[in-house]
Amino acid sequence: MGSVDDGAHASARDGLPSRGERRPAADDRLAIEELFSRYAWGVDTGDVSAVAELFVEEAVIEDTVAGKLFRPPHAGRDFARYFRGRAVFPGRQHWVGQALMTMTGVDTCRVRSFGMASHLYATGANYLTYLGSYDDQVVRTSAGWRFRERRYGSWQRDTFAGYSAVAKEGSA
Repeated sequence: MGSVDDGAHASARDGLPSRGERRPAADDRLAIEELFSRYAWGVDTGDVSAVAELFVEEAVIEDTVAGKLFRPPHAGRDFARYFRGRAVFPGRQHWVGQALMTMTGVDTCRVRSFGMASHLYATGANYLTYLGSYDDQVVRTSAGWRFRERRYGSWQRDTFAGYSAVAKEGSA
């Protein structure tokens, strides 16, 4: 059976291991997933120290949603403080999943994943506040896997470029 992909949408495969690339070993994948879980718990509970220790000193975090860039040497701490200090942030809960992991070096891995965040208000009302994706570079350190680069953005219409009819219609 032939492939339905004519190669015109190579960007849709970006992040998938191709020939010569490799996926992380199972124990590394579990450790990287744990890193992502610790990140979500730290951010959502306002634990600045817990978030800060998940980033290497030279880390960079780019929030394309808010247009913020957090730079070394305290990107993780500055990022966590920024969100903890926002009045609208308490009550958020993040989910990150469907991670595509590609080893880009012996101790370096690129991770692309989907993200969602919901918000629970004091009234009990809740809603979905964020749909997007992450593009990360994580590195193995003596303390375990840590973020070196973290970039996230909203799920935009151009994400659907592989669906030409939907992209042209602009339907929701």
